[in-house]
Amino acid sequence: RISPDSPKLISLVFDLVKIIRNLLRNCNQFYTGDKAKEFFNLALNISKNHGSLIDEAYVHNNYGLELFRTFHTDEAYEKFKISYQILSDTKFHETSYPLNNMAVCEMFKGNYLQAVEYLTEGKYVNQSIYAGLAIKVHLMVCYRMLSEERQCRKYMHQLKDYLEHQKISDLNIIRKLSINLCISYLFYGEKIQAKECLGRCLKYIHGT
Repeated sequence: RISPDSPKLISLVFDLVKIIRNLLRNCNQFYTGDKAKEFFNLALNISKNHGSLIDEAYVHNNYGLELFRTFHTDEAYEKFKISYQILSDTKFHETSYPLNNMAVCEMFKGNYLQAVEYLTEGKYVNQSIYAGLAIKVHLMVCYRMLSEERQCRKYMHQLKDYLEHQKISDLNIIRKLSINLCISYLFYGEKIQAKECLGRCLKYIHGT
């Protein structure tokens, strides 16, 4: 029989809380709409009472992704901003995630210059390959929309080089890089390069 105040039982309860918190903060992979919001609010309560500021930042960021996905752009931006503010004081290299997401909100509203500011800051603090690629894709798009061809082509070259010379196991990355590069090449009237990029991901697009 384990005593209620036994260190072993307390440790077990805390481990269980962590597992539940981690499941809830990623609930947008399984739920959307009101059900996802309900779970995110529960995850926030657990993080505030039994977690850490970093846990809270992760929940806000993922909550923002769900809000953005359901077209609540302004609310999503506020969640990303909270995540950014917390991580700036706790784990600054991970601010690249909310900065990228804040930039996407600005892009969605046509504010490409502001998006570039967020993305540039994110690029310099980032330590994640995946986030780094997302930032470069969004910078490419922003500069294309701002008619800054030289800057756009700089990121086109970097992304194409990554696509051609890195061993990529994540099909999602192959699809996203190929499709976005294809759009940029078409924008500049380079149909052969666009076709090459599209050819790289055609077999991975079916059913997605």
